[in-house]
Amino acid sequence: MSNIGRMDGTRQERVRMNKFFYLGLVLVLGLMGSLPLTAAVVKVPPISVQIQSEPLDFSDQGPVIRKNRVLVPIRPVFESGYVQAKVHWDEEKQQVSIYDQRGDCVELVVGSSQGEIRYAQGNREILDLDSAPIIENGRVLLPLRALMETFEYYVVWQPSTCCVEIHDSLPAWRRLLPLAQWQEELAVWNRESTQKGECVPCLLKK
Repeated sequence: MSNIGRMDGTRQERVRMNKFFYLGLVLVLGLMGSLPLTAAVVKVPPISVQIQSEPLDFSDQGPVIRKNRVLVPIRPVFESGYVQAKVHWDEEKQQVSIYDQRGDCVELVVGSSQGEIRYAQGNREILDLDSAPIIENGRVLLPLRALMETFEYYVVWQPSTCCVEIHDSLPAWRRLLPLAQWQEELAVWNRESTQKGECVPCLLKK
């Protein structure tokens, strides 16, 4: 009888220990569940963009990734001294027109994955995009690679640094102005386009 009593006592002790173990496990899991979710999220570094190895400055809205595609604000890229394209935004149509030195105009509409290229010679071509333009924080963001390749630049994505590198393929038609001269020309363009409500080349083609 005494052996049985000792066995029952041992069994009760094991049951008691198991209860303490599982109670402790529940408490630990409960505490883990109450931790902020951000503690378990891997922070992705901000996306940077370089043209000819020079970083671009995005003051109020930086590039974003949507569906594995990098979208960037229009003006910091296309109005830079390395691209020198003229941009017009039509608020009513939600349409962006980007005009290059050849006289060609690329037209894109927010939310549409299909744009149009209006060539200076008068013919037109549909431009299929892998990501539609969006508006984020009051800024229009465009799919970078598709547009830069249209303007004969090539784009390299560096995943380790989250950096987009843009390189000029140096086509014969591109003749970049000195930066000061380009900024003067751009100021005139923006002033005239704003007054007319539509980009100047688009008006001339009507």
